[in-house]
Amino acid sequence: MARAALLGGLAMLAVTAVLAVAWAVRDRDQAASVPSPPPLFTLAFDDLARGRQACTGPFVIDQRAGQVRIKVVGRRGATPPLALLLTGSGGYQATGAIPGGLAAAGEVRARFAPPKGAVVANACVTNRGHRTVGLLASGETRSDSRSVTRIGSRKVPDMILEIYEARPVSALKRARVTAQRLSTFRPGIVSPWLVGVLAVLFVVGVPLAAVVAIVRAAAHDERPNPPAS
Repeated sequence: MARAALLGGLAMLAVTAVLAVAWAVRDRDQAASVPSPPPLFTLAFDDLARGRQACTGPFVIDQRAGQVRIKVVGRRGATPPLALLLTGSGGYQATGAIPGGLAAAGEVRARFAPPKGAVVANACVTNRGHRTVGLLASGETRSDSRSVTRIGSRKVPDMILEIYEARPVSALKRARVTAQRLSTFRPGIVSPWLVGVLAVLFVVGVPLAAVVAIVRAAAHDERPNPPAS
């Protein structure tokens, strides 16, 4: 039984390794910054009338960013066209356009020129159409971040704003960047190298420990019972 458990455990490790490598090398959309994360339960709406502008910030983006995603819903019809403006430290400025015509609530995207390096930025969305549009926002304080959303001078619920890299990229290619981000604002001992080592220990150590536990349990079951006295 112990041998069968060992072979089964090794097969499980092999399948896990194949799936992990396939996941790591597959190109996929990578978030560059999430200034205002979506709520867990309660949605809110920032209604943006014709010609009005909603701005949110501050947040940090870098040279990998290239696409803004927001969620909108039309009021009394399809969504109007929107204009995007990003401004940041060092004189950074970029624009983008979001076409209208979305008949139901959904996600819209706008591409923009990334900065040359990391900047502290703000994003503004302007309604260029004739109808009011609802910007989906968070109605929960638990999802509050440093970013604050305002329409004019009025503070409103934080609109859901996500910034993605300009093109899909694999998690493996972004492993170093991810480790650097995880170690930011942590004690000095928490370096990107330590994050990487812990990640490897988790990915390899947990399945290996499970196999060892199964084999040891099977070997224990095979031990003869002591004779009854």
